[in-house]
Amino acid sequence: MIAEALQQLTDMAMLATIYSLEIKNGALVIPKGPDAQTMTSNMRRKNGYQSHDHYETEYNQQQSHDHYETEYNQQQSHDHYETEYTQQQSHDHYETEYNQQQSHDHYETEYTQQQSHDHYETEYTQQQSHDHYETEYTQQQSHDHYETEYTQQQSHDHYETEYTQQQSHDHYETEYTQQQSHDHYETEYTQQQSHDHYETEYTQQQSHDHYETEYTQQQSHDHYETEYTQQQSHDHYETEYTQQQSHDHYETEYTQQQSHDHYETEYNQQQSHGHYETEYTQQQSHGHYETEYTQQQSHDHYETEYTQQQSHGHYETEYTQQQSHDHYETEYTQQQSHDHYETEYTQQQSHDHYETEYTQQQSHGHYETEYTQQQSHGHYETEYTQQQSHGHYETEYTQQQSHGHYETEYTQQQSHDHYETEYTQQQSHDHYETEYTQQQSHDHYETEYTQQQSHDHYETEYTQQQSHDHYETEYTQQQSHDHYETEYTQQQSHDHYETEYTQQQSHDHYETEYTQQQSHGHYETEYNQQQSHGHYETEYTQQQSHGHYETEYTQQQSHDHYETEYTQQQSHGHYETEYTQQQSHDHYETEYTQQQSHDHYETEYTQQQSHDHYETEYTQQQSHDHYETEYTQQQSHGHYETEYTQQQSHDHYETEYTQQQSHGHYETEYTQQQSHDHYETEYTQQQSHDHYETEYTQQQSHDHYETEYTQQQSHDHYETEYTQQQSHDHYETEYTQQQSHDHYETEYTQQQSHDHYETEYTQQQSHDHYETEYTQQQSHDHYETEYTQQQSHDHYETEYTQQQSHDHYETEYTQQHAITGWSLSNQVHDTG
Repeated sequence: MIAEALQQLTDMAMLATIYSLEIKNGALVIPKGPDAQTMTSNMRRKNGYQSHDHYETEYNQQQSHDHYETEYNQQQSHDHYETEYTQQQSHDHYETEYNQQQSHDHYETEYTQQQSHDHYETEYTQQQSHDHYETEYTQQQSHDHYETEYTQQQSHDHYETEYTQQQSHDHYETEYTQQQSHDHYETEYTQQQSHDHYETEYTQQQSHDHYETEYTQQQSHDHYETEYTQQQSHDHYETEYTQQQSHDHYETEYTQQQSHDHYETEYNQQQSHGHYETEYTQQQSHGHYETEYTQQQSHDHYETEYTQQQSHGHYETEYTQQQSHDHYETEYTQQQSHDHYETEYTQQQSHDHYETEYTQQQSHGHYETEYTQQQSHGHYETEYTQQQSHGHYETEYTQQQSHGHYETEYTQQQSHDHYETEYTQQQSHDHYETEYTQQQSHDHYETEYTQQQSHDHYETEYTQQQSHDHYETEYTQQQSHDHYETEYTQQQSHDHYETEYTQQQSHDHYETEYTQQQSHGHYETEYNQQQSHGHYETEYTQQQSHGHYETEYTQQQSHDHYETEYTQQQSHGHYETEYTQQQSHDHYETEYTQQQSHDHYETEYTQQQSHDHYETEYTQQQSHDHYETEYTQQQSHGHYETEYTQQQSHDHYETEYTQQQSHGHYETEYTQQQSHDHYETEYTQQQSHDHYETEYTQQQSHDHYETEYTQQQSHDHYETEYTQQQSHDHYETEYTQQQSHDHYETEYTQQQSHDHYETEYTQQQSHDHYETEYTQQQSHDHYETEYTQQQSHDHYETEYTQQQSHDHYETEYTQQHAITGWSLSNQVHDTG
């Protein structure tokens, strides 16, 4: 009804506006006589514009076989009036859009209507000021769906309504929202319904000082659920309630809170096929009271948990009980203040196991007892702990027993001024062990004793400490079928005395270690001796202070090897000697090192000799102002080598000499350096069956003179390279000549300054080819000549280039000759 009335009003207003008609008593007034002519004229006008203060009309009409469309736009000022109208019509679709705006203080209307074979839709919007009024209305309808949306807003101080309704073949939904101010009132309502599901949500809020209600209900084929929430202020009241129910499950949750000073209740109950569970929580303040209770029950299991707390002054109780087919367990905890009392009790029992734990604490002044007992088919265990204060007394006792094994641990502590005893004893089929520890203060006395014994092994450890000013003894003895070992350690203060002694002995091995230290001023002796089948070894170390004296001596001897190492150091002013000698069936080696200060003298000497090799190395250093000699000589069946190095300062003199000689090869290297102002000579010569090579380098300063010379010669090749440099103002010559069976080549380069002169010459000649290149440059003001000539069995070529300045003259000449003909080019530039 609302839509039809709006449609009639809209069409009437549109026609009256387009054709300048009047509306009286809800109907259009059609003119007669001369006014009818004016109407016809208005219907034919398509465009219009008029000022002053702007009047505008636009009209557009289209028509074709299957489509009819009309657009109309009207604007008017002063203070703005606007109308837009659009109408489309075709075979299966009808659409109308209408927009109206009006000022001053804004009025607006929008209207849209669409209609086709299977769909009908209407949108309507209305706005109005001053202080805002708004209406939105949407309606859609088709073959299987109907939907209505309605929105309304209103001010001053805000009123709002939203309404949505949808309906189709299998679904019905309604949403409703309402808001209201001042101080806020709100209602939300949602309802859905379909073939197998029904759901309702309801929300209500209210102020001032807040009231809120939420309600949700769902229902389907196999499930029913209800949620309810309620809040209330001032000083807070809250209730939550949830209930679910289905084919095999039932659950209830309930929560309640209340203030001022807090009261809270939580309740949860679940039940399904084979399982039942209840949880209950209660809290209460001021001064705090709390209760928690949980109970579960199923086919083969029963469990109860109970917790209780109470303040001020604190009282707490926890109780847990579980029971199933083969297991029974009880836990109990109790706490109490003021000044703390606590009891814990745990008991477990099953088919083959029984266990009891008991704990008791008590204050002020602290008293504590722990007791644990376990028992099963082949095992029995007892643990007992007792503590007591003030002044501290403690006892720990552990006993285990099983098939073939017996163990006892005992600990006792006592104060004031500390007494402690630890005792451990183990015994089994083939093993017996005893550990004993004793400590005592004031001023510390300690004893540790360990004894192990088995079928083939016996071991004793003994430790003793004593103060004041420290006395310590450690003794270890092991013995087995084929091994005997003794360790002995002794320390003593004041001012430190220490002795360590170790002895091992077995079927084929004997070893002795002995260490002795002594202070003040430090004296130390270390001695190690090993002996076995075919091997004998001795190590000896001696240190002595103040002023430092040190001796190290090592000797090894076996079936085919003899080795001696000797080290000696001495201070103040430093003297050091190192000596090493090795000897075996086919090898003899000697190393000798000597250092001496003040101002440093050093000698190193190494000699090796074997069946086919002889080697000597010798190093000598000496200061003040540095003298150094290095000498190396090697000789073997087909090889002889000598290296010699000599350095000397002040102002540096150096000589290096290397000579190698072997079957078919001879090589000599010689280097000499000398300052002040640098002189250097390098000389290398190699000679073998088919090759001879000489390299010679000479440098000289002040103002630089350098000569390099290289000559190689072999069966089919001869080569000479020569380089010469000279300053002051640079002179350089390079010369290279190669000659072999079928090839001859010469390169020559010459440079000269001051003002640059350069000559390059290259000539190659072989069986079928002859080539000459010539380059000449000259300054001051540049003269250059390049000449190239090639000639072979089938080809002749000449290139000639000439340049000259000042002010540039250039000639290029190229001539080629082959069997096929001539080629001649000539180019001349003369800028004059």
